[in-house]
Parts: sequence; structure tokens; C-alpha cells
Amino acid sequence: MAAAVSAVAFVAVPIAAVVAVPTVAVASGGGTAGAAAPGRLHPVRCAPLPHDPPVEAPGYARKAGASGGADGWWCQLPHATTLPAGLVAVDRSVAPLPGTYAVYATRYAHKGTTTGSRGPSITVSMDVASSVRPPAHLHYPNVPAAGRRLSLARGVDATASTSHGTTTVTWRYPRTGVPRYLRTVATVTVTGDGVPRATVVAVARHVRPD
Repeated sequence: MAAAVSAVAFVAVPIAAVVAVPTVAVASGGGTAGAAAPGRLHPVRCAPLPHDPPVEAPGYARKAGASGGADGWWCQLPHATTLPAGLVAVDRSVAPLPGTYAVYATRYAHKGTTTGSRGPSITVSMDVASSVRPPAHLHYPNVPAAGRRLSLARGVDATASTSHGTTTVTWRYPRTGVPRYLRTVATVTVTGDGVPRATVVAVARHVRPD
């Protein structure tokens, strides 16, 4: 296996992932014309894709209890644990942000969907400090200023907005009640393209690590 790499100096590279929770019924909600009704969400498991690069947890995360496996960091980060029928993890990417942060993203779409192709999809992304040492203060780069506020869980409030068939749900990742190695996850965003708003919100409510 290729040597594991630390998650700082990445250019966007394709990668994907998903945990089992009870099936959740979701009411149909406003999406784009022609988008399929959400129906029920189904539990999905996190597993590496054949083309995943060997990205391991940063040093600070391993010291805090994260696994040091060469491709184990994705499932330890927050990811979708329920999805509409027919959607699977198709690719992942890591893109650097200013300072020590990087955006980790997993896209879920119909099996066989290729990078750059269009169609119904849900993307779960997060801004994570990727340095060897955790930063003294979290940086919140992508929390939108406008949108409808909603509660995802007790003490976790998000901002949701829909425009031109795309729904985005963004929230600051909690500092308490999560594994210590996830305290440098700044924000999490769930984006749905061609997917009903109610489905995107329901998926966001079940984003969590393994």
C-alpha cells in the first residue's frame, strides 16, 4: 500500500464513504421540478472506494484516539449515515484552505456517476484543521450569513437555504459530545442538487462519524 499522507498539502483528489442507523421516514419537500420524492432514507455503511488515496488521521487526532490506519480517516470524520434509495458514495475530494484547514467532501449519487457529471446528488463536506497540532482557535470559513435557521439536534443549529434547485445546510460542528479528535472540525455542510429540500435536511440530521 502506498505510504499514508498527512492531510495538509492536498490538491483536490477524487475519494467516498457512509454508518448504520434505523430507517427514517421523510416527508416530501420542495426540490427541483422532476426530482424524485424522497420516500424513505436507508442506512448506509462507510467503506473505502477502490480509488481512495491513503489519507490517514493527522497527528493530533491520533494522539486523541483516532485510528492511524492508512485509509481510516474518512470514516472517522462526519459523513452521511442515511441516504435516499439509489444514492451511493461515488467520489471524494480534499482541497486546501488558507492556513492549516482543508475541505473534505464526499459526493453521493447514482452508481456509475462520474466526477463532473450532473444528476441528483448529495455532498457532505467539512472544514477540518489538518495540521499536526490542533489550532488554538477554530476558524469558521463557510457559515452563511443568510438562510433559514433550523435545529438538527439538541444544541446544534444550522442555516438552510435553497436556490436554483440546490439546497445547502451548514452548521458549526459541536465541541462537546463528540470524540476529542473531532474538535477541530469547524463546519459541516450538506448540499443537495436536484434533491428535495426535506431530504437534504433529513440527511443532515444523520451526519455523524463511525
